[in-house]
Amino acid sequence: MKKLLELLHFLKSKELLQLFTIYLRYLIGAAFVVAAFVMGKIIPLFDVEQLDKGLPPGFTSYAFASFIHSPLYWSFIGWSQMIAGILLVTQRFARLGVVIYLPIILNIFILTYSYHFSGTDIVSGLMLLAAIYLAIWEGDKLQYLWVEPALENLPQPTQSIEKLPVWGWAGSSMVLIIMVFFRKLHPLYLCLLCLLMGIIALLIYLIKYRRRRLIIASNLSFGGRNSSSIP
Repeated sequence: MKKLLELLHFLKSKELLQLFTIYLRYLIGAAFVVAAFVMGKIIPLFDVEQLDKGLPPGFTSYAFASFIHSPLYWSFIGWSQMIAGILLVTQRFARLGVVIYLPIILNIFILTYSYHFSGTDIVSGLMLLAAIYLAIWEGDKLQYLWVEPALENLPQPTQSIEKLPVWGWAGSSMVLIIMVFFRKLHPLYLCLLCLLMGIIALLIYLIKYRRRRLIIASNLSFGGRNSSSIP
């Protein structure tokens, strides 16, 4: 277990993997928020009677309709997805977000696979793999759900960029865009706007935060060389 945690700690210190993790949270978190609104789980969008008449024949259509016919269950799924998605995209509360997200997406995957939702089971399976990856990423913290904390196995701090404010602002902007425009824009355009916010956040990080870190590191290195040359 200690070797695995050391490996995890080593991987979490890599800037590229930190960026990959941040944007993976954006991807699957925003997808949940989009699904919650666009599918009418938070704000009803469908006329149930008209929906019944317009559905194509097939077991999948009837299964989908049965969910909508249960407003309490449909809303419960939607609010759960929205809460999990928002927590993930904030980055700061991503650990709690993945704890909520993982059982939801597992349930969705089992459901879509069992009822043969064409294509949806593949998408939900990929999202499940992403959620498992994010849970492993938080493994040094989540281990205390079953391991008694002790001084010798407390996780060591890493130089993380995940808690920088820019990521939280970008995630909040994505959620706001979805909530404001979900009735007016196609889901694809919503995703493109969220992608644009992610790109802007990355540019801000590269221009502002990363340059500042490099300057500080070079100053410290230069100061260390000067002090070592003093007799």
